[in-house]
Amino acid sequence: MSQFGSGIILSAAFIIVIPEGFEQMGSDWSRLAGVAVVLGFLLMLVIDKYFSVQGDVKHNGGTDIPDMEPGLTSPGIAGISRSSDHDIPQLRNVRSWFSDLSVTTLGLTIHAAADGVALGATSGASSTNLGMLVFLSIIIHKAPAAFSLTSILLTNDGYTLSHVKRDIVMFSLAGPLTAIFLSMIIDLFSFTTDSTVFPGFCLAFSGGTFVYVACHVLIAHGNFQKEGFWRSMLLVSSGTVLPWMASFLPD
Repeated sequence: MSQFGSGIILSAAFIIVIPEGFEQMGSDWSRLAGVAVVLGFLLMLVIDKYFSVQGDVKHNGGTDIPDMEPGLTSPGIAGISRSSDHDIPQLRNVRSWFSDLSVTTLGLTIHAAADGVALGATSGASSTNLGMLVFLSIIIHKAPAAFSLTSILLTNDGYTLSHVKRDIVMFSLAGPLTAIFLSMIIDLFSFTTDSTVFPGFCLAFSGGTFVYVACHVLIAHGNFQKEGFWRSMLLVSSGTVLPWMASFLPD
């Protein structure tokens, strides 16, 4: 199923999302649109590789990162200075609340926020079908992530039920809140100017994030060995057909 979903996401990025972003920005800004695609791809690369490295370091008991506490804590959060907030109870409570935040949660939450950018960017698109297609693509690759996050947190010995609930709420709200916020910005931008450069940039950026997600899933989980090669190719190819067919639907 991951191959089929990756085909949908990859096709949606190249056939609908990125071309829509380029169209919105126009020929005068075509180079900037290409930069937006690359930035989206690089953002997801940083999120994926940085947080996976931090998780590995903590899991293996490494000491390369200072101020790391036992468990899946986020680097730089657990290490906030304790001496600077001893006389400010509110600040100390905030630091305590974030100090044991899971690296996995932080990475997936930022990833979900990037998906929110993709969904919010569709509010400035000319195609009414684009929002539904982007939403479908997000659901396809976020549903497994949500189940995985829950399983990881529940099996973490240092986590209480309240910690699990907190992390799930953060992950769940990141995407919708980012989408709403960006949609409001785009509406305000459209109200003050007729330019569609900003919505187009957001679409191109989100297209880059989709490309990375699809490629990452295919490389990490795609079964392209001799035994399952043609089955995997059939699943990916079948997934790519859906966005192509959707592009012919009337707006």
